[in-house]
Order: sequence, then C-alpha cells, then structure tokens
Amino acid sequence: MTTSYELKVILVGEGSVGKTTFAKSLVAGRLFSNTTTTIGLDIIKFKTTLNNKKFSIALWDTAGQESYRTFTKSYYRGSDAVLLFFDVSNKISFYRIIFWLGEISVHLDDAIIMLIGTKIDAENRQVTKEDVEVFIKSIPEIYPKIVEYIEISSYKMQNLHEVIENVCWYFDEYVKSNKTIPNLKNDKNDKIVYLHKEETKENKKCPC
Repeated sequence: MTTSYELKVILVGEGSVGKTTFAKSLVAGRLFSNTTTTIGLDIIKFKTTLNNKKFSIALWDTAGQESYRTFTKSYYRGSDAVLLFFDVSNKISFYRIIFWLGEISVHLDDAIIMLIGTKIDAENRQVTKEDVEVFIKSIPEIYPKIVEYIEISSYKMQNLHEVIENVCWYFDEYVKSNKTIPNLKNDKNDKIVYLHKEETKENKKCPC
C-alpha cells in the first residue's frame, strides 16, 4: 500500500519577490509570468512522489503587502512547512527576513522552514551567498531555525522542483518519524546547503 501525505506549505515574504511566479511556474512546468499581485490568499495544488510515497501539497500563496498581513496571519495555523522568500536583487527584501521569522515564531510552534533566494538570473544581484551565510549564523536563538537555503530562478526554471522535493524529504525523514529537525545554522559542518540541479542530495529522487 502506497503511503500518502497531505502537506500545507505557506509561502511568505515581501511583495514582488517571486512567490506567485514560483508556485504557478512549478505547477505549469514552465515560466508562468502572467501573474498579478496576490490579494490575501491563493491556494495552489501540486502533487508529486518521493521514494514511492505520494505527496499532495497545498501551496498557500500569501500576500506580502502590509495591508494584507493581518488577513493572512490566520493561515499560518496547521502549516507543515514555510517557504520564506527574498529577492537576491532586492536587499530590502533580504533585510525583512528577520521580520518574517518573527511572524512565523508567533503563529507556528513547529514547522519546516526553508529560505528561498529568488531571481538569481538577475544581473543586478545585491545579496551574495556569503551575505546569506553570515545572516543565518547571526540569527538569535529565539527565532525559528532555517533548515535549508536554496537559490532559484523561475525565469530559467532552476531548482523549483528541488524546493518541493526537499520539503517532502524533510517531512518524511523527520516530521513523520518524530525526529528533531536539524538546525542548519548550528550543524557540525557549519555550512549552508546550496542546491543546483546536478547537486541534489543522495537518495532524494523525485520523478517530478
């Protein structure tokens, strides 16, 4: 009998960092550039298989604009994972990561949290991988832990599936086994995981 999971995954971050483009491009299997500003909430469904286990994923695309934040707070409840987005070509969105970690800590007791750097195809990159590494190491212990950092390009369809694959892997490996999710910034190797298509983790094969 095939094991099946249903996951609620929240997408958070500042407005215009690429949350909606990521979700709709992932589902469409191609760049979905005809996106408008999300008003309140949009739920996008996606199905995949990992290690012979089926995952039905609801991507909750929440608005990043200040005027909608009160509306979206209730949607954190019951989330299995949070994808926290920032735009590597927009340093302000990077500085706001700590705000969103604070929001997560208020509304969720436990969840898989992954940091997603978008628009790595942009020519005017303002946030380097080294900037992210220094930031993650400096996050106070009172904030939720980030288990992984992945850089993506929706324009080039780079690493979109890897994001979901890793969410499923963490959920299956740790959450369903009642194991403690490792704290990325305090692991023994003191490193950040940067995924590329040719460098996905061993034994994480996903026929996406």
